[in-house]
Amino acid sequence: MDIEGSKLSDLLIKYRGKIDLLKQSIKDVTFEKGDVVTRNGDEIFLLRYLLSFKSNVDKASKAIRKCVQWRKRYSRELAQIDVNKPIVVDTRFAVLQTAGAFQTQKHGLCYVVRMGDCDFSSVAKSFCCDEAVLVQTLVKEYYYRIFDELTRKTGIVHKLTSIVDLNGVSLTNRPSIACIKFICA
Repeated sequence: MDIEGSKLSDLLIKYRGKIDLLKQSIKDVTFEKGDVVTRNGDEIFLLRYLLSFKSNVDKASKAIRKCVQWRKRYSRELAQIDVNKPIVVDTRFAVLQTAGAFQTQKHGLCYVVRMGDCDFSSVAKSFCCDEAVLVQTLVKEYYYRIFDELTRKTGIVHKLTSIVDLNGVSLTNRPSIACIKFICA
């Protein structure tokens, strides 16, 4: 189900029972005070997880537990993100990979990672795999915060679409063109 553009109030009503079950299943989870994303496990945060896991409370609960654990581990890095300023990516990584965002009329902002244009040997020499994953996760966190705030302010669901352009599946190949046409339609 594509929920982009749906009224938040309608979704909260529709998924009320599942939200309550999810809330019960994570009642032992301790959220970091002041975390601008988890917001102490508020209903909008829980709804996003339910929708991401097709209303499966068990899968959403496991993912939330993993998320909270990750957020505690990387709290220092997360505290440095400021959505009122352009995102700063580790320059060692930024010069080795092409990535960017573009606006579409139907699906909002799309974040494109051109892995096919990435200099993998230089990345491997400069970063361990965990560092590269962390950098990409922090970039997605930056955009998530923007869309979460927009959703909360407008009452309309906004989300980020990520496109990872892998080597051999470039934006000039037929499958990728069809994907881009679908997203931009």
